[in-house]
Amino acid sequence: MKYYFQITVNGRGAFPIDMLRYSQVYPRDLESVANIENIDNVGNRRDTVNMDDASFGAAMNCVKRFASFGWVGEITNEERV
Repeated sequence: MKYYFQITVNGRGAFPIDMLRYSQVYPRDLESVANIENIDNVGNRRDTVNMDDASFGAAMNCVKRFASFGWVGEITNEERV
């Protein structure tokens, strides 16, 4: 069964952009793109990414990958597609 997931991550410093490719996720909207690309934002930050056509296990692996970079992630929305 496939789902759409929204994953919110919290961390400090530059957003780990490589995670988008490795986890096959993308920014939620244009505002999220601007926030992710803002390299001047080195304090605490909260960003949201989307993951389409994925299993729950894939979404949990995404959360774990962000954790390996020191970012805390959580699934904030889930819809069956």
